Amino acid sequence: SITGNTVIPTEKLQTLLRTSVGTVLNTNTLLQQDVKAIEAYYEKEGYAAYVTEEIGIDPQTGVLKIPIMEIKIEDVKVTGNKKTKSEVVLREMRQRPGDVYNMKTLYSDIQRIYDLNIFQLEGAVPYKTEPGSDVGKVNIVIPVKEKQTGAVTLGLGYSSRQKLVGQAKISEDNFRGRAQRVNLLWEQSGY
Repeated sequence: SITGNTVIPTEKLQTLLRTSVGTVLNTNTLLQQDVKAIEAYYEKEGYAAYVTEEIGIDPQTGVLKIPIMEIKIEDVKVTGNKKTKSEVVLREMRQRPGDVYNMKTLYSDIQRIYDLNIFQLEGAVPYKTEPGSDVGKVNIVIPVKEKQTGAVTLGLGYSSRQKLVGQAKISEDNFRGRAQRVNLLWEQSGY
């Protein structure tokens, strides 16, 4: 009996086991191969999970119980943002509180956040995990450092035909901290 699994079907996990119904239980096979196979498969799929210490045979029924603890996201926090609203970062994420923690999905989320082009990447890992309030829960912390997102460009020129000409351009890639792009262009010619 496999319990606690929500993201990987029981049938798939059962195919990973060398221990089978109707055979004598070999604890070495169970602990050294089966448990490792389950945890490795979760990891291969990007999930964080482990078989708990409550693994064992129910003495009344003779059923082998394999309880799995899938690590769930308790909270997602954004730190270091001064101008940018946290909701801008959080809206790019597929991983939400209550979901089973998946590293592959989180890496895609982080990529989308940096694709906004309003943060600069610092360090090798652009996020941190912290223990949650209970066993099996984790908090994700995304530290960001905002880039300079505004620019002002001025240009002046003179020609005998048009006389004095000028141009001014103002652009902002993180307007009002919402990762929205605004451009303003003004041109003046001598006519």
